[in-house]
Amino acid sequence: METSYRRGAEAYPESPSARTLWRILNEGPPPTSEEEGPLDADAEALKAPERTCVADATRIPAREEDAQHSLSIAHAVGPDRTEPEKTGGAGGRPALERRPVAGRVGSETRLREALSGADVSTLVTDGQMDVSGVADWCGRCRWHLPRSVRHLLYNDEVSGDRNQQLTGEVRGLAYADYANPVAAQVVLTRWAAVRRQEAPQAAGHVERAAPQIAVYARSDPPTAAGFAVETTAPVEREMRELNRRFENGGQWTRSGAENLLQWHQIYRHDQERWTGWFPDSSPI
Repeated sequence: METSYRRGAEAYPESPSARTLWRILNEGPPPTSEEEGPLDADAEALKAPERTCVADATRIPAREEDAQHSLSIAHAVGPDRTEPEKTGGAGGRPALERRPVAGRVGSETRLREALSGADVSTLVTDGQMDVSGVADWCGRCRWHLPRSVRHLLYNDEVSGDRNQQLTGEVRGLAYADYANPVAAQVVLTRWAAVRRQEAPQAAGHVERAAPQIAVYARSDPPTAAGFAVETTAPVEREMRELNRRFENGGQWTRSGAENLLQWHQIYRHDQERWTGWFPDSSPI
């Protein structure tokens, strides 16, 4: 059967399990895989202590006129140990292994609920998502902070060379190595205090972000898990892929969009699970 992404995804009232879809496609006995949806929060993906959960969200067209859904994903990210001889990724950066943990469409709180069943030690977001209480340690993406400040400075009517100067200051503070969290938070809040009269919105933003930047400077390894990554870049690239698919698919119901999202993530990032469900098909 050939049909569009949207119509195919909306054929199911809920996210299909591997058992359901296998039966429909093969008309035989189903496999003995789990009955739950393919991307229900997966504690296995986060067992390795060197992994960090990275989460991000985007907007996609909704079926209702002039409406949008929030599409959220979370990946477990850690060093790629499948090829020990590999020295690094593109540009000399460390090679990373990613595994999808959760994917939801609708309110961002649905992702938080999905992650609550997984043992998330460290989590990185762009600072805009409502995922409070999910992880032991939650960090703010270092790249997003100066980027957000640059736009807020324009709202504060700070532009041109002065905007670049202040943005550069925040960038330096965001990427600096601090001796401990207290030192990091003091430096960031001091910057906010000095710039508050000139740029109140940007200063307030830096002050609120200070605790989540300071978490990277934890000096007590016995009680704090390390962050495998300190940026949302791994899922930012994934979001660009998803945006292309959903923007070309017309307007979506929440359930249809979530079906496609979850199966797309398994197809791309969990080949072993996919081929276990569908042995005659392999990801390309």
